[in-house]
Amino acid sequence: MAAAAEWLARLQSTDVTPETRGAAEQWIGASPENAWAWDEVNALWTHLGDAAEDPLARAMRARARAAVEGRRKQTP
Repeated sequence: MAAAAEWLARLQSTDVTPETRGAAEQWIGASPENAWAWDEVNALWTHLGDAAEDPLARAMRARARAAVEGRRKQTP
C-alpha cells in the first residue's frame, strides 16, 4: 500500500512526466496486489474530497512529495 501512496504522490506532482505516468501504469498492471493497492489509495484520496485541501492534509502531501523527490535524487 505504501508503494501505491508513493505513486499517487508522484502523479500529483506539478512536474509529472509522461514517463512517470507510464511507469505508474506498468506498476499498477504488474500484479493484482498492485492494482488493488492503487484502487484503495486512489479511492481514499477521492473520498477525502474537500479534506484534501485541509492545511494538515496539504502538509502531509508536501512531506510525501518531498520524500519521493529525495529518493529520486538518491537513485542514480
